[in-house]
Amino acid sequence: MTTILDHQDGKLVLVCSDRLIDLVKQVPGYKFDYKEDNWKAPASPLTVNATWEVFQGVVDPTSDLLAYMEKVKHNSFTWGRIAAGAYREDDDGNEDLWLPQRDGVQFLSHVKLAYLCDEMGAGKTAQSLRALENQAEFESDSPFPALVVCNKSAMHNWPDEVNKWTPDIQVYVIDGTTKKREELIAEARTESEAGQNVVIVINWEALHTSGTGRKHTRLAAYGGLALSDIQKTDGSLNGGWIKSVIADEAHKAKSWRSTRTRALWSVAHESQVINRWAITGTPLTGAYEDLWAIGHFVDPDSFPLKTKFMARYTIQTVGYHGGLETHGWNPAHEEELMSYFKTRFLRRTKRDMRGSDYLGKLPPVVRTVRMEGKQKTAYNRMKKEMIAEDEGTVFAAGSDVELHIRLGQFSAGTPVIEDVEGVMRITGLQKPSCKLNALMEILAEAGDQQLVVFSESRLLLTLVASELSDKGYTYGEIHGNIGGLERQASVEAFQANNLQVMLCSYAAGAESINLNSAHHLVRLQWTNNYVHWKQAPDRLDRGEQNHWIQITDIVTEGAAEHVIHENIDAKGKLARSLDDPDFQKELLNA
Repeated sequence: MTTILDHQDGKLVLVCSDRLIDLVKQVPGYKFDYKEDNWKAPASPLTVNATWEVFQGVVDPTSDLLAYMEKVKHNSFTWGRIAAGAYREDDDGNEDLWLPQRDGVQFLSHVKLAYLCDEMGAGKTAQSLRALENQAEFESDSPFPALVVCNKSAMHNWPDEVNKWTPDIQVYVIDGTTKKREELIAEARTESEAGQNVVIVINWEALHTSGTGRKHTRLAAYGGLALSDIQKTDGSLNGGWIKSVIADEAHKAKSWRSTRTRALWSVAHESQVINRWAITGTPLTGAYEDLWAIGHFVDPDSFPLKTKFMARYTIQTVGYHGGLETHGWNPAHEEELMSYFKTRFLRRTKRDMRGSDYLGKLPPVVRTVRMEGKQKTAYNRMKKEMIAEDEGTVFAAGSDVELHIRLGQFSAGTPVIEDVEGVMRITGLQKPSCKLNALMEILAEAGDQQLVVFSESRLLLTLVASELSDKGYTYGEIHGNIGGLERQASVEAFQANNLQVMLCSYAAGAESINLNSAHHLVRLQWTNNYVHWKQAPDRLDRGEQNHWIQITDIVTEGAAEHVIHENIDAKGKLARSLDDPDFQKELLNA
């Protein structure tokens, strides 16, 4: 049989004998067409590159495919020059952006299926909005309406950014009850159909609500997960009317099993969508498959199956207890992968953005504290016997996981134990608290400079809030018990210098908010979540922040916090591979 490689109707077409099937299976995306007796794959740039790499010397491409490859090469060259800042079109109207941000606007406008992974605080939101506006003005196919999926804490920040950078765009924040959200979506659709440029902002959790009743989206099928009838049914955001999908903090969609991931895919992969932009400062958060997950959102033709991606682009072995273990990127195919990403992936630091004007984070200072009295007794007893006692009331940790949690709390303060409906529970922390004492010392040393405080434990934040109130300090709070509007009001008051301290949990406060009026970040506790750990300091180091930021880690002597630090460091090594000169330095324009 003659081997033929062709390009027809947006697909690669491969006719080959059975002896070449093992080669075909090396390339992600190929499926056998039984009616036409050939193999077909989407003619995406990555699939073209992989096909050429596998079949070079085995098959000669047709003239149609050669012409397509030349087009891909030309686009890649142009996009690569834009990403590198070496190619700039006339972008009147963007003079108020930093020059690298103007490059980002051009990059998003041209590439359309893009990864904007600038360091946190480099102005990704402004670049995205201006790119939409740019497309609406200069291209025949409007990018509106645009759907922004973001953290709940960022929902009310997007309207502020829209008003600042693109005031002619109408923004709808989809919040409230399910019924209210449906009404807002319907109103946004009506305005869009009337010709208004509309941005719709919804949080990750609300994209597809759980339980029964009306859904905003259906769920995309993937893998072997069974979907119910209601999960398969289109929601109000489906149906072919959304033209652009922006995933803010796109690493939130890293698990294909996650409801929010497949809800995002269901809208983003509809045929009418022009732009799919992954916006994140942490594209790799601890696992190699994270890159596939973001890639599948942006460009499902190039990243069809996770197993094929991992098999081709990473080194895997069978683990001791079965299953596959990943050991790193596959050097045999890294250039192939990088040739795709370097024209669609843009990452700059804040120093790249601002040059010599940039003042950022000073090296972290570790302040070691020592437990004393009742706190030390409680910690040691929990560590040795898995129990704690408070005024005759005894609490027992029920598992190793709970023991780990309680040791983290007790290394910060003394437990409060109460009988809650017949069950002994840790309901709070109290003094003595070695970490509270250290924080109050730092606050006194800071004078009139503002502080942002991060903690894993909400009980510790409650103890700190009580002490601040007693001492007459003004403070705001950002954690799970504080609603979106209240959080936004606290942020605005802090930024206006009306609050001295902002207390944040890592889960609620580490992403998507701006606290750049502060000079000091105090991490009362460390967290196992690498994204939260990495992004927490960048709440202060954002935008036009114009002062140095001092980070202080308060660490309890003799406690188990060093284990968390080791876990974070291990995850950080993978994330830092994005800056490895042997693999991704060129990719990131570093």
